[in-house]
Amino acid sequence: YVSGGATSAAGLALRLVRPPGVEGAPDGMRAVMISGYQVPDHFLYIGQLDWSLSVAKNDPGTGGYWIPEPPLPIELPAYEGPLCSWDCGGYDTGQGIGGMARGFLLFTSAFIIAATLISQEARIK
Repeated sequence: YVSGGATSAAGLALRLVRPPGVEGAPDGMRAVMISGYQVPDHFLYIGQLDWSLSVAKNDPGTGGYWIPEPPLPIELPAYEGPLCSWDCGGYDTGQGIGGMARGFLLFTSAFIIAATLISQEARIK
């Protein structure tokens, strides 16, 4: 059960954007940042030395850059907002790109969980 209308289409919809460039990343890497449609400035991420999914306002760094497999066949809009300024990680630094070192979360299952987390977190703040 999710309260507060998060089960509406807009409450569950996600927005995908292309993250800022990552130093040392291979050419052609097509990562995405995941936010809620209704809260486009709150993004999913996995923090350094953490296994849990969290939500951050604005660019969370490489812990919030996800690599869908196979790559999405669409061009995404670029992220527009403040860049990460603390503990941002980098390609192949151990923090991983979207938990890449930990393996990729099942993208479709993450949609409902992500929308709910983002929606709940935005209401708290």
